[in-house]
Order: sequence, then C-alpha cells, then structure tokens
Amino acid sequence: MKSPKCILFILHVFLSINIIGQTPLVDLSETYVAEFVKTKGAAVGLKDEVLYITLQADAPLVELHSPSESWDLCSHSSVAFEVTNLGNEPVLLNAHIGDYHWNEGVLVIHPGETNVMRILIKGYRLPEEHPLARSYKGMFGYPGGYYWHWVPMDAAHIKKIKLSLINPKSPAIIAVRNFMAEGNLLAKSYEEIQKTMFPFVDQYGQYMHKDWKGKIHTDEELQAAIKKEKNDLMAQPSPQGRNKYGGWALGKQCKATGHFRVEKIDGRWWMIDPEGCLFWSHGITGVAKAAATTIIKGREKYFSSLPDKGTPLMQFAKQEKGKVLTYNFTGSNLYRKYGEDWQQISSELAHQRLRSWGMNTFGNWSDETTYLQRKTPYTVSVNFPWPKVGGKLKFPNVFHPNYKSNLEKTFEKHAVTWEDDYCIGYFVDNELHGWGSIGRTVQTLPAEDNAKVELMNYLSDKYDNIEQLNSAWNSDFKSWKVFLNSTKAITGKTAVSDLLEFEK
Repeated sequence: MKSPKCILFILHVFLSINIIGQTPLVDLSETYVAEFVKTKGAAVGLKDEVLYITLQADAPLVELHSPSESWDLCSHSSVAFEVTNLGNEPVLLNAHIGDYHWNEGVLVIHPGETNVMRILIKGYRLPEEHPLARSYKGMFGYPGGYYWHWVPMDAAHIKKIKLSLINPKSPAIIAVRNFMAEGNLLAKSYEEIQKTMFPFVDQYGQYMHKDWKGKIHTDEELQAAIKKEKNDLMAQPSPQGRNKYGGWALGKQCKATGHFRVEKIDGRWWMIDPEGCLFWSHGITGVAKAAATTIIKGREKYFSSLPDKGTPLMQFAKQEKGKVLTYNFTGSNLYRKYGEDWQQISSELAHQRLRSWGMNTFGNWSDETTYLQRKTPYTVSVNFPWPKVGGKLKFPNVFHPNYKSNLEKTFEKHAVTWEDDYCIGYFVDNELHGWGSIGRTVQTLPAEDNAKVELMNYLSDKYDNIEQLNSAWNSDFKSWKVFLNSTKAITGKTAVSDLLEFEK
C-alpha cells in the first residue's frame, strides 16, 4: 500500500475533475464519520476531508447517512463524488442513492485512476407546469440531466448513499470526497428555455449544446470510423473455444438435439446449444436499425434540420399529408455511413460486433431481417394483447379464455422461426409486476373470473373440504361456492402462504 504522503500527492494531482455541483451533501469531518458512516466488511479513515475506504472481498458495504434526517434532492438531477483507486487491481464500484434499486451508478476505476461517480436521480414525473415539462414534450429525460422513472424514488427524503463492489475477487482500497448534489431543475425559467435551448437536436439526432468524445460532426467522421472498426474486428474476431452458436466447444459435451434446450448437470441448470455444448447466453436487446426513431410532429422546433423532400434521407421519415410524423435517425446515420447497401452491411456487422465483444445472443426486440440471417442465436418477441389480473396488475390472466387463443394467433406470425436451430426461445411478456400480490388479488375477484375458479380448484385439491380450509385460514366460508362468490380478502399467515403458492 502506498504511504499516506504518496496518497495525498496523488489526490492533489489527479482530483481535478470538475463536478458541476451546487449543494455539498456531507462535511467529511471526524464527527460525521463517527456518527453517520456505517460499514460492513469495510474500514474507513479520514484525513484532510478525504475518506479512505478499505473494502473486503466478501460483500462489503459503506453507507453515508444524511447528517439531518434526510436530504431533499427534488431540485437536483444527480449525485456525484470523486473516487480514486489506491489499490493494484481495477475496481468495479457500485453506488446507490438510498435503497432504490434503479438509482445506481457503476464505475470501473483502474489502479491509480481518479474519476467521478455519477448517479442520476430517477424521480417522479415533473408536473405539467414545471418549466422543463412545459418545454420538452414526450420525453423521459430533459436537457440538464433530469430523468423521470416509472418506478420513481422519493427524492425529497433520501437518507443515505451506499457504496459497494460488484463481484469482487480481492479487497480494494479507494479514496472518496466531494459528495455533491448536481444540477438545478429550476435554473432556467420557461421563457429562458424557449430563447436559449431550441433547437437542441442536430442532424444526427445528437444533443447540440454539448460536445463529447465520439460525437459526430460530419459525414466524413462517420465514414472514417469504418476502417478503424474493421481493423478492430479483424484483430479481435471472437473469444477462443466457441462453436458457431457461441457455445463452449471445449467444455462438457451433452446430447446434441439440433435445437437449444436446458439440462440439469451436477445440480445446476444449463442451456445446451444444438451441437450439445454448454451455452451461456450473453447478448444485447434491441439489435435494430430503427432504435432512434423519434416523434417529429408537434416538436419540429426541437430539430436543427431535417432532410429536404425528394432526397435519399427522406426515406427514413414517416409522413402523412406532407407532414413528417417520425424520423429514424439510426437508419439515416447508417445510410450516411455505408451508402445504398446500409441494411445488408449493418446487419452483417451486428453479427461480427457481438462475436468480437464476446457475445452470442440477439435479445428481445431485435431486427428480424438481421437475426434470420442465422449467424447468431436469437430470441423472438411475441407481443400480443392479454387481460390483466383483476384488470389492473401488470400480469396476464393466463386463465382468461382469450389468453391462449391470442397467443397462438401471434405465434403463427413467427412460424419461420419454429424449426430454426438458431432460435433460443420466445418472450411472451416483459418485466411483469405484481409478484406477491397476484394470489391476493385473485381471491377478491368475482366468481365469473376464470382465475378465481382456478384458485378455488387449487385450494379444493389441497384441502379435502371447506372445513379444513377454514381451520387453516381462520375463515368461516360455508361452502366452496360461498368461497367462490366471496370478494373478502383473508390475510392470515397460512392464507398468504397458500396464495403465494398459487402464484407459482
């Protein structure tokens, strides 16, 4: 370990990264560290307003609590702090605002490196009268950094900031300081935004008012990247020891069936590829050529320029009665880069890139024409309308009579993939919610709901008669028919356990 004198020199030289912060969150003093810094599998020390942290390899955790009851971060867009890696190995640092799963930052810090950990505040949707919400329509995030989330955090009552390591193999030593709340959501009035911010999207679909490494300024820059990428792909074509599906060719050989399947081996479930090799699916969702399609109509002033009518780039505009409704910036940039053969070239490159990056799967919502080239295993998105449990939970009522028929009709549209050995499987939904409350919701549904009937059948199979159910649930149903017609919620321990089992 470096001496304290050497450590302080490193901090003095390298901790010069500018954090655009308005509000300091903590005063790193001996009193604060003693009273408000909590650790598990970690040790901390303080010198000259720098917090030195030694993190063990076994699930370390450091929590910096608010010196008051909580921080109010409603007017800010992010939390940031400076961090230096004082060890000899790279550190994969994880930081959370409070206990909110979605509000996290991840940073790789190499030995001797200093960087800024930044965590976006993913809060509630701003009210319509807010200057940002009034100015920018149909957007999840706004210039300045604010991002509203469908599972928002309560930014007005943040109690702590948590630091941990992701899959540590060895202990780590870091130094942190300057914990700041960044951004000011009310820095500009509505009138100021209208005068100074529009347009803010350039012809490539990029934000106009800032520059960054890799930002495209001309078509020539796009085309210059072709040779650079070609050399990189040739130098790093694919990890060694993979078969054509990306399976582990040098590993245990299982039965080859010509299709993907699963098998339990030595107590663990594995995916097996068509050739019988162990397969670890590692990929990207949305491998597509229209990912950056955005709404134009009603937001024309957002854009610095759109293609003229009759020009090749207008093929990427969806029009109605002479008005541009949407524009596909992904496609137009690929056209600028590769020319008339942009679709074929970009599809082929998608396969090459994933192999070079050590990946072997096209995830959900990927481009059909690309994955049907049969060069990379893929999954298929099967989207179809389904009724919700109780009409409100984001979870399908699989017992509804329309569920199976709608699913089968939609599957017919993907018949070309049914026997394809590169097809791993199908997504029939995404990010389902309501786990833990599905059974409880079903028990309050009316008797004519198919899910309620199935719940009664499940319970009547488990309990020989209604008296046994009443004894276990501490309920007073006179018969199974009375249970079926009841919309009363029974919340006893055994009832909740049975309802959770029904969900499975």
